Amino acid sequence: MSLFWIGNVARVRSAPIALHEAFRVYGQVESIVLVKRIGFVKFTATVDEEAVCAALRDRVINDSPLQISVDSSQRTQQDRLRNGPVAVVVANVDPAVTIDEMRAFCENFKVLEANSIRGPPVAEGEAKSAPDFHHYILIFPGSMKAAEAAAHLRAQPQLSAAASFLYMGPELEVMVRSAQHLHLLPANMIVSHSQAGAIIGQGGANIRELQAKTSTNIRVQSQSGDMGQDRIVTIQGSSSQLVAACMNILHLMQANDLAERGSGQQGNPPMLQFSIPEAIVGRIIGKSGRTIRHIQDVSGAFARVVNQAYPALEPAQRILQLSGTNSQLKRALQMCVRYFTVTAGDDVNISSAAGRLERTQITIPAVFMGSVIGRQGAHIKRLRQSSSAEVDLSEAREDGSAIMTISGPTAEQVKLHQYIFGHMKTHAEATEGCELPVFHVQMDVPKAAVSAIIGRQGGNIKDIQRTYDVKMEVDDAERVGSVVLDGTFASVQAALTRVRMLVDESMAAKH
Repeated sequence: MSLFWIGNVARVRSAPIALHEAFRVYGQVESIVLVKRIGFVKFTATVDEEAVCAALRDRVINDSPLQISVDSSQRTQQDRLRNGPVAVVVANVDPAVTIDEMRAFCENFKVLEANSIRGPPVAEGEAKSAPDFHHYILIFPGSMKAAEAAAHLRAQPQLSAAASFLYMGPELEVMVRSAQHLHLLPANMIVSHSQAGAIIGQGGANIRELQAKTSTNIRVQSQSGDMGQDRIVTIQGSSSQLVAACMNILHLMQANDLAERGSGQQGNPPMLQFSIPEAIVGRIIGKSGRTIRHIQDVSGAFARVVNQAYPALEPAQRILQLSGTNSQLKRALQMCVRYFTVTAGDDVNISSAAGRLERTQITIPAVFMGSVIGRQGAHIKRLRQSSSAEVDLSEAREDGSAIMTISGPTAEQVKLHQYIFGHMKTHAEATEGCELPVFHVQMDVPKAAVSAIIGRQGGNIKDIQRTYDVKMEVDDAERVGSVVLDGTFASVQAALTRVRMLVDESMAAKH
């Protein structure tokens, strides 16, 4: 491992985050210790110490030029600390989590003070182009309470799958730890038969528009005798995309209900119902109902979990019911969706939660190779460490470009595509005269689904190209089919979501 002494550190609360951001480029940071204006940075492995010192010496961080040298002493970092107030920094928290919610999480640990900083993500593997997150600094009266609070916070999946924990000791000890890897479940909304028709729309027009608008994968399951007249609408996407899609679906259902009853009749208050796995019910309800009461208090909506009405269909499922005004429902959804996560230890089918296993290939132009790979392969190493997907980079081709192959579930594909594009975008913005290239992706698809992707007389290809402004090619000459997409990053990702939906529908129809 490598250990560095640093000096002239700015005495601001954001210093640990800024230092971690500067040092993580050169390897995985194990801990940062600050004592007034000096400190120590420890890596988990040996790094190029001369390169780190050369790059960071006199680097201005928080308006203060950094002093740095290799520290060869064998004293533990704890020996350098004195007693005093202890803080826990929770970085990369979803902006939807309020400071009041953070205080509520720590109410049993005598939190003295809570502050927030809004800034770029600092967790391993996050793209620079990602939106700003909240970094919370929570002050506790002693190391015992801080340690207990840190352990408690790490067990809160709703903070964010990207959350990192910076534990600060008496004089600012910071241990960077990644949160347990989480998988975001799809939202399974329960709707009536007539509402399902309104969601699909004539010829599937409404559902296509919904998917394009919210960048989600939406599938209305076929009617089953086990559910009577009710249907399940499965929505896959990020937490914010799930909320947006659910609210758009709510608007369609409200318009359909109004058309059915007539304008002179008063309808029922808006209500959303979701089928949720038994494994996450406890998180939503909370100890003695504390969490679900908090959701109701903050959002103003009524929330409850009831027994599954269709035991023959999903015996391990319960129903989450939310009712209130549209704005109340949106806020309640934003809070509830953060609990729609599972880990490997949960009794839930992780593969279905995270999406099918996929294989995609991204072309990295020569000019962006350095920014994507990172110094001594740092970015690729970080990418592999932060993801459950397999990542391979081909040898450079004649034009200097290379192919990055990603094999893993849908959720990981989306995350890694964003990570790669983020580095390309950062390089383009920092380099004069450099423009972002066309984002080129090839995705393998089942050969049996190729005809459904193409559509009658190429109708689906034409529709995807027109809707998302991409160039699309489909090939089934090899053992598996393939879809090639070219366009802007956002348009290609939206088109990929549509292709995934077509694959799902095709394969479901064959079983």
